[in-house]
Amino acid sequence: MSYKVSKILISRALTGFICWYGIEKVFERSIGISIFGISLLAVTYIATSALLNIPTGILADKYGRKYAIILACVALLLCTIIGGIAQNIYEYAVAVILWGLFYTTQNGAYEATLYDTLKEEKNENEYARYAGLSTAYFWGAIFVSSILGAWVGSKYGLRKAYLITIIPNVINIIIAFSLYEPAILKHDNSRSSLSMMKQGFNFLKSSQKLLLLSAVFLVIEVFGWMTNEFSQLFFLELGFSIFIIGILNATSGLFQSVGNFIGHKFTKLSGKLIVAITILLYFVTFALPTHFRNLSITLFLVFVLIRNAFYISNDSKLQHLLPSQIRATTVSSLGMVNDGLLIFCYLSFGIVSQKNNVKNGYLLIGFYMILLVIVVKLVANSKKFNASVLASDKELIVSSEIDSMPR
Repeated sequence: MSYKVSKILISRALTGFICWYGIEKVFERSIGISIFGISLLAVTYIATSALLNIPTGILADKYGRKYAIILACVALLLCTIIGGIAQNIYEYAVAVILWGLFYTTQNGAYEATLYDTLKEEKNENEYARYAGLSTAYFWGAIFVSSILGAWVGSKYGLRKAYLITIIPNVINIIIAFSLYEPAILKHDNSRSSLSMMKQGFNFLKSSQKLLLLSAVFLVIEVFGWMTNEFSQLFFLELGFSIFIIGILNATSGLFQSVGNFIGHKFTKLSGKLIVAITILLYFVTFALPTHFRNLSITLFLVFVLIRNAFYISNDSKLQHLLPSQIRATTVSSLGMVNDGLLIFCYLSFGIVSQKNNVKNGYLLIGFYMILLVIVVKLVANSKKFNASVLASDKELIVSSEIDSMPR
């Protein structure tokens, strides 16, 4: 592993060293926020993400992924500080907006920087392995910091978990300034943001393969966000204490880390099989009655491991198809579609969970994803779509050839 790649992985890991991550929902409940209020905060985050996803992706492609990562690290620091001193839902919403800025700014930037650095070193075929390591380090940091945060939160108060997170946040800002910007990437500042956004969306629908890979991405992402965003409410409903919830969240992070580490071994699996296994395991996990809580937790951990492994394998396929000049923009375009889905899913989850229970909220989202897969499959097989693909084949080939040319 080169020094350039190792610094990317270290910085990525530090973005996951968030001591309050494992007890955030418990903290929100402690300052008087209801379950529906928590879902509204999640919607606030996703709305922020939807508004900023493409602009931040364009920022990375036009001016450099390094500067996008620096901005993300600063946003995370401010989020930690403001979240730790918040007294109500309105004050915490400011932290949530900053969290949205953090996530969207770094989303795609680390992956694109890693891929282009490996490409410059003529080692891009190893991307799936290093991407798995990157995300494994991230979730490994979540594991360690969640245990630390759970212990600090239960012994000294939940706010202290926010306070101790400031240290790794500051260290990461320093590291981000030293990151290497791949020379293979030529920033085109003359192109308008609108043209780059349009090209990103057009590229995603330029072939049936890309459309179906995008659908797999959306299913995996929605399930991932649902399990990460609301798992603490799921654990609360199962009757676990604050400290155990922190431990469970840390264990979830560890399992996700393992999933990311082994993800490159699943790159040959078809999208159909990935979607089928993911959806089936999701329903089995959340359909069990509450009194089977030990089995529910076991299945939950297996699900997050498999889900993350599939994410890495699918992301690798997507990255190999994306041109370097619009890689971060295209990923952000897909992220914007995902954000739109999540706003609808979070609101639905909040309403059902508030009136009924958290498990039913999860099951509803599973049915939504089945519907999404059916719709995308129908579109991909339609004559109109295939006709538009034929018309854009030449442009796709030219874009790929340009991306593969030496610079």
